[in-house]
Amino acid sequence: MDSAPIEREASGGGGSGADRPAERSLDQGYRGSHPLYGAGIRTPWTGHNVSADQFRRYNQSGWSNDGINRSFDHDRFNRQFNQDNNFYSRNYGGWNDNWANGGYWGSRPWGYGWYNWNSDTWGWWGGSSLGWGLAALAGAEVITNLVNNASEQQSSVIDVPDSDYQLNYATVDSVGSGGADFSYAVAGSAPLKGAANCQQGLLGGQVPSTAAQAQLLNAACQVAYGPDPKGTPLPESLAGRLPGWSRDMLLLALGGGIAVAAWRLLRSRRPPSSRGGVHHAPVTSG
Repeated sequence: MDSAPIEREASGGGGSGADRPAERSLDQGYRGSHPLYGAGIRTPWTGHNVSADQFRRYNQSGWSNDGINRSFDHDRFNRQFNQDNNFYSRNYGGWNDNWANGGYWGSRPWGYGWYNWNSDTWGWWGGSSLGWGLAALAGAEVITNLVNNASEQQSSVIDVPDSDYQLNYATVDSVGSGGADFSYAVAGSAPLKGAANCQQGLLGGQVPSTAAQAQLLNAACQVAYGPDPKGTPLPESLAGRLPGWSRDMLLLALGGGIAVAAWRLLRSRRPPSSRGGVHHAPVTSG
């Protein structure tokens, strides 16, 4: 195989840096343009598979332009419901019991579902693939089965198809809108740090130079952003302005407000004697 270590960015402090996450906040994701990961902000978790079109629209203008979404504490939500109690409640690169029976895919605490490689995914593919004599990369079903089979053995490592690479899928973490930070090995070597730009098809900030590197890039991106096979599409009614969970909470809040308003209206129509003889100042909305 033509697998080989990929030059990675230097990390501060001692050690290789492959046994710890990138130096950034895990619950916020990387914000801003970066030569290794790309641009943008981590797409919010919705509990649904986000389509490629929905993903593009989110990165153009966000789910909300009216400030409602910005006022919601995304980091606290992700930390409480996904990070502490699910995805990150383990050692870095370690196993999580919630990943059994295909549970890994729905546990990812960021927007997923939009990545599904085809020959049009990356602009450089046509010219390079001809030189490699490679018609296609491993499909979504192949990578999904590898992860699910590994999870049945409580293993966090998969063999990347048609290469000597091993990918630790438990280290894959969303960076920016379409980047991924991960750890990998070459033919059983010590762990190495990898960086993927899944939108532009870059590995370590460069176009892959071998077919095996392209397979590693695709595997990391599929693990990071591929669909949850057990998931459902994000409805357009939820994708139009808010992430699904944020809209649901807003609807609950609005429903509570309507209930309170109805109670006040009924109370105002009751005879004064039935109100207990207590008089309050009128309630006004600010």
